[in-house]
Amino acid sequence: MAKSIKEIAQELNVSKSTVSLVINHKAEQARISKELERRVLDYVEKVGYKPNSLAKSLATGRSNTIGLIVENIGDSFFGPFALHVEELLRKKNYHVLYSSTLGDPQNAQDIIDFMLEKKVEGILLAPTVNLEEHQRKILENKVPLVVFDRNSPEVATHYVHIDNGDSSWKACLHLQSIGCKNFGLITIDSDQPQMLARKNAYLQFCEETGMQVRILQLPYNRLRQKV
Repeated sequence: MAKSIKEIAQELNVSKSTVSLVINHKAEQARISKELERRVLDYVEKVGYKPNSLAKSLATGRSNTIGLIVENIGDSFFGPFALHVEELLRKKNYHVLYSSTLGDPQNAQDIIDFMLEKKVEGILLAPTVNLEEHQRKILENKVPLVVFDRNSPEVATHYVHIDNGDSSWKACLHLQSIGCKNFGLITIDSDQPQMLARKNAYLQFCEETGMQVRILQLPYNRLRQKV
């Protein structure tokens, strides 16, 4: 059976706080001698002590956890993205706590509140519409925030994205270059910036080339249920 900090302290004849400070790499800050620090670390290694993650978090003020909030963790874009994020952060000794908003702003707000309560050390967010206030709440809590896939221009934070408008325009040019004279756009009924950028680029292409506008706009919620 694994030993507790109390048992380790008793066997080394030191205080529990001393053991805790050494385990949490605060020996020098607490002016604990190098000799005593080495004696505690050697014994901890000998008995194979593993600190409780919650207790360690309380002691160090760190959770070593990053929150990942996406629209749907099960789809073909966000699923692989989440896997790559997890693999990368694991190398940095971080865990990933992730959840899906399903495009619902209330879900997104509840998830953000939950993650802030869990003291995540950073959040990667694919925001829903009308989420600016909660993004500011993340920053006010001094939690680093990186927004990706779709932007919230009113919130000053880091943003990783592709140029959706330019990509849509280039797609139209490519279809034109291979001889397509009439082509349409299939999209969803969403006011998210990335969707509007793709749609607006298509509309601009139609206007400049005189091509007839053909847009099929599908209801997102119905599509999600069928999938």
